[in-house]
Amino acid sequence: MKITKRDANVLLTNELGEYHFSHEMFEELGKDAAIEKATIEIKKKAALDRYQGKSINFEQAVALGFCDIGVEDFCSKLEIDKNGTYEMSTLLEKLTAEAFLEYTDECRKLFGKDNIMNKFGGVKNFLKTNRTREALSFVLENKFICDKNLHLLACDFAENVLHYFEKEHPNDNRPRRAIEVKRLWVGEEYD
Repeated sequence: MKITKRDANVLLTNELGEYHFSHEMFEELGKDAAIEKATIEIKKKAALDRYQGKSINFEQAVALGFCDIGVEDFCSKLEIDKNGTYEMSTLLEKLTAEAFLEYTDECRKLFGKDNIMNKFGGVKNFLKTNRTREALSFVLENKFICDKNLHLLACDFAENVLHYFEKEHPNDNRPRRAIEVKRLWVGEEYD
């Protein structure tokens, strides 16, 4: 279990997920007990494929393995009262890209990956308006992009930095030609 002490909280992470404690709670529990609790809660959250309820409240979210601090912060980001019960459709409407990218796993388990992408206008629009490593990681890890489009996206990325190479090596057209050949191989148009 990796322990990261941050300004706002203490983050415990393993291969299945993460769990937050306040600094006070972490100190009160002690390292070993905090690791034990985090391990149990992360397993609960990891076992959840998709929440099936029509509404949710703080206690239900915590029972699913979401950490107290994360739920409080998520509610704050959505500007909702943590003591309320909310329809899932209402929460999805209020979902911001910032909250989603901070709580990606939790959002995927609450709303489903397709509902999230629909909320943000599809994969292309999501990536266009959220140009971060976290946004790209979510799209790639959840296989939103078919292989053909993934190859074309790689070509787009390569073309975006090709000018750096060509500035240093103006007579070497191999990278440009490789991109052209790759586009011909997969077909030029995105699906």
